[in-house]
Amino acid sequence: RPPFADQLPPEELTVRLTPEEIALYAALREYRREGTALLQASGNASERWVASFIFSVLTKRLLSCPFAFARTWWRHIEEEPEQETDLLFGLARTSSHRAEDEVRSDTERTTAEEDAARFGGAWLRRKEDRLQLLIQRVNKALEALGYDRKTVQDERTLSRLAKHSDSKTDTLITWIKQNLFTKDGKLRDDERLIVFTEYKETLQYLEERLLQEDFDKNTLNLLYGGMSASHFEEVQQAFEDSAAPVRLLIATDAASEGINMQECCRWVIHYDIAWSPTKIQQRNGRVSRHGQVRDVSVCYFRSNQDEDME
Repeated sequence: RPPFADQLPPEELTVRLTPEEIALYAALREYRREGTALLQASGNASERWVASFIFSVLTKRLLSCPFAFARTWWRHIEEEPEQETDLLFGLARTSSHRAEDEVRSDTERTTAEEDAARFGGAWLRRKEDRLQLLIQRVNKALEALGYDRKTVQDERTLSRLAKHSDSKTDTLITWIKQNLFTKDGKLRDDERLIVFTEYKETLQYLEERLLQEDFDKNTLNLLYGGMSASHFEEVQQAFEDSAAPVRLLIATDAASEGINMQECCRWVIHYDIAWSPTKIQQRNGRVSRHGQVRDVSVCYFRSNQDEDME
């Protein structure tokens, strides 16, 4: 059979969070805990499930990156003055179920999750007005990091937002500089990297941030659900072509199944951790498979400064 190298033990990339980032994690955690406790006391099983789903979406998006979280959070606290409480709950429940289903594109997933967060947030505030103070704490923590509502909701400001330093992306860039570049600052010819994320918003943020470093549209490519089949295949083939200039691929889990990328790449970084172990294995399996002649290295981020990230 074809040669097959080993997959080395996962490597931990330590993240040192800033005080402002820690404050945001803490504010969301307090909001989630209080909301969960209130629903345990006053809600039925269906209400508790919907609330749990919404809090899970918010937490996962923050663990991905502040930009992905901020996009969803500001939708989460939008007012819905014309909707009755029962209708808001029904819309939140329907959107939550739709988001849990397998969707065809990352954009569809974002829409379903943001609808669940939006309608669910309005319903929660109607049901438990004691959450308002905790909502304000999250708002202030986001604003302290530069992710205020107006800036985040303006599509034209992404490149400006990407200039904001965030600890996890700084750690990623340090790793890339050490491993994909030579000592004289040129991209190596013999190495490529796949960075996986669950969210298209995180993918877009990382693209903008890395284009501000030493990458361009030729050396950095994207793969995500919703691309045309021809474009998807074109990007995949370029990454597998040793003569192509691409060195870094940022991908959502749309690229984690049925794609072979072991010819030129031996490195995978999980920018965020999929909550399904199967998805993690599928991501690694793009390069850790028969035909791989080099040992495969898999990296993930960790910080002991926040219990959710830990």
